[in-house]
Amino acid sequence: MAPNVSGTFSAGANTLTFTGLAISVADGARETYTVNAYYNDTTSLNENQTLILSIDGDTGLVISSNATQMSGANTAISNGTGTAVSITATQLVLDTVPADARQVDTSDEVVSGMAFQTQPVIRAHGGAGNLDVDFIDSITAGIQSGSGQLGGTTSVAANAGIVTFSNLRYDAANDGGSFVLSFDDQASGSEGDLPAITGASLSTDVVASLWKFTRQPAGVISGLAIGTSPQIQAHDTRGATDLDFTHTATLALKTSDSIENNSGAASAGTATFSELIITGVGQGRRLSASGGSITSATSASFDVGQAQATIHFTSIPNVVFDGRPKTLVSTSEPAGLDITTTYDGSTQAPNGPGTYQVVATIDDAIYAGTATGKLLIEPPPAPIAGLQASPREGRTPLTVTFTNASQGFGYTFLEVFDRNNQTFDNPGTVQVTYDAPGIYETVLTIRGQGGTDQTRVSIVVHGPPTFTREITSPGAVSAS
Repeated sequence: MAPNVSGTFSAGANTLTFTGLAISVADGARETYTVNAYYNDTTSLNENQTLILSIDGDTGLVISSNATQMSGANTAISNGTGTAVSITATQLVLDTVPADARQVDTSDEVVSGMAFQTQPVIRAHGGAGNLDVDFIDSITAGIQSGSGQLGGTTSVAANAGIVTFSNLRYDAANDGGSFVLSFDDQASGSEGDLPAITGASLSTDVVASLWKFTRQPAGVISGLAIGTSPQIQAHDTRGATDLDFTHTATLALKTSDSIENNSGAASAGTATFSELIITGVGQGRRLSASGGSITSATSASFDVGQAQATIHFTSIPNVVFDGRPKTLVSTSEPAGLDITTTYDGSTQAPNGPGTYQVVATIDDAIYAGTATGKLLIEPPPAPIAGLQASPREGRTPLTVTFTNASQGFGYTFLEVFDRNNQTFDNPGTVQVTYDAPGIYETVLTIRGQGGTDQTRVSIVVHGPPTFTREITSPGAVSAS
């Protein structure tokens, strides 16, 4: 029996050469030789690929020419239909990495919230890296690291040793966030529990699709900068902020009220309006936010009120009546606002003694305010009638000048008792001519809130001089 000898296979010549193999068979005898074939390089094998080894002793053997030759009547021998290659998976391989081309920030690999344009593909390989087409376990995708969530169909059964995900996505918690995917087979699968694998770290791009009010307007006073300014953010459908979004955002009112300082560019996906001014008092107002070709947003309902102003009464509330209307003077803070003042409900200033309820109200489109007070108008002191006359005595025709010298407040009237019995209302200076001798009385009366007083003046009017003729001697006359 010949010893074991290793042969060399030539793929080009399709020959197997056993150098130095000495075979000697007696005439008419037989010997049995076993040929064992195996793959020296297993890296490119396919599962169920067959190896057929066939030897025809008459034609397939090359024997030294000086040796005994085969009879030519031998039947070829083989290993039948061949020996099938069986590959058993020992590892999972990430064959295709998730990728996307829809991101705005090109430094990111995938878009948050959207199924990966390029879905991951997992292959079940044997130790030499050959595909195990009999592998049918389900592969489950998970998150090895990252603060987001995995969405879509996360568990897919293998088909011919390959798992291709169809709608897997990653919902990032924040723009630019990184994550690492993991893939694992069934623990009780047909090939046993293979080690889980992870992919490389991927970063996500949040791409905004809608505006959202993240701070609602409040403390809105007509015509003034808003108390709590609204804030809006550019979000994707799952609520993450697009930090790359820098488009201009505009706020608009759903009423005809005016709005100012309502437009500005977003910074890192956020727009604020700290100087926003809405002019127009009312309830149930709403703001709409738009810009950047994404879906607009509507704020919560809010009311627009008036700013409160302060009213200060600056004049003395206790005065003495002097015949003129009296008011309670007021000023506003801020200064310069119009103020409407009523006295016992009337806008007319009171013109007489009494106690009056005073209400002062701001009359302004932006500011509102009210103050109340009292105005006390005291009666004046008793008036004193005074009348001056000059001259008080004389001959006819006598012209007398009367001057009203009364003190205090009141209504005066002068009564001249002459042949005409004249009366003068509120006289200042009056001239009266007397053309008949006599004693005439003149009365000045003053009547006011403090009482009534009267004074009298007598005017003495003499007739013309008289002549008395006395003849004491011829040619002499005397008059008296």
